[in-house]
Amino acid sequence: SRSDLFFCGGCGAVLPALDDEDDDASDAHLLFRVLGVDPPRFALTNDELEVAMKTLQKTLHPDKFSTAPTNAKTHSADQASLVNRAYATLRDPLKRAKYMLRAAGAGVAEESGMGDEQGAGTGQGLIDPVLLMDVMETREAIED
Repeated sequence: SRSDLFFCGGCGAVLPALDDEDDDASDAHLLFRVLGVDPPRFALTNDELEVAMKTLQKTLHPDKFSTAPTNAKTHSADQASLVNRAYATLRDPLKRAKYMLRAAGAGVAEESGMGDEQGAGTGQGLIDPVLLMDVMETREAIED
């Protein structure tokens, strides 16, 4: 369950935050799991993301752990940061599309738009972001 990402099921202690930037393919959609979006999908409303983020921030905010041991304070701050990162990534359609493409194994360069860094110099040009958005939206419509 989603709470297993944040708290130990046995003792209720705050767990260390998982790193969404690790190359661990088993959790390629971590940011979706953090905000309870299951299955991961492109079609999201900002309202559902905001409700999830605010609920988690009430539970994980470091101020709630001000008298806790140092490691619990650190874990709480890291978990709150992960929630903020998930919200910032998923609420922006372009960032969400890039994140989903990376999770699917596509090479998406941050600094050069939507291009594939590994494809540079191989005759593969940048991928048109409008085309990518159209493809993502069409795939979402087909899946629904």
